[in-house]
Amino acid sequence: STVQNWGAEPYAYGAYSYATVGAPVARAALATPVAGTLFFAGEGLYEGPAGGTVEAALASGQAAARAMLGQLPR
Repeated sequence: STVQNWGAEPYAYGAYSYATVGAPVARAALATPVAGTLFFAGEGLYEGPAGGTVEAALASGQAAARAMLGQLPR
């Protein structure tokens, strides 16, 4: 795993997402796996009440992990 200091990154500066008018459509597109092999997750893809938080990132990551596991052959 990697520990990242986002506040020190020159292109991020500790940024977070903010939902705009078209956000639900974009969120749905990003949350859709690509060819069943590429999955995105993060606080910006969380659809619950705590968007923009570490908890949202964790929940989104767990959902993506469950989706990935569902793609594996049994």
